[in-house]
Amino acid sequence: MVGLDTSAPPVIFVVGTAGAGKSSLVTSFQRWSRFIETETIAVNLDPGAERVHYDAEFDVRDVISLTEVMNEY
Repeated sequence: MVGLDTSAPPVIFVVGTAGAGKSSLVTSFQRWSRFIETETIAVNLDPGAERVHYDAEFDVRDVISLTEVMNEY
């Protein structure tokens, strides 16, 4: 493809409505990636997530408290 930078690693964003299966997909993808010995980095940007079943390199819940935001705004 013209203009495709093959030196940069691929980036995948998983977005969707609540209950769509985003976390399940990321969990499965991370397990598969480890199985084929490919490095992945997962990030949780949902402060309302009660739990995630994947290893998040960054978890917004460590920075933002949903309860505090709801009380303040």
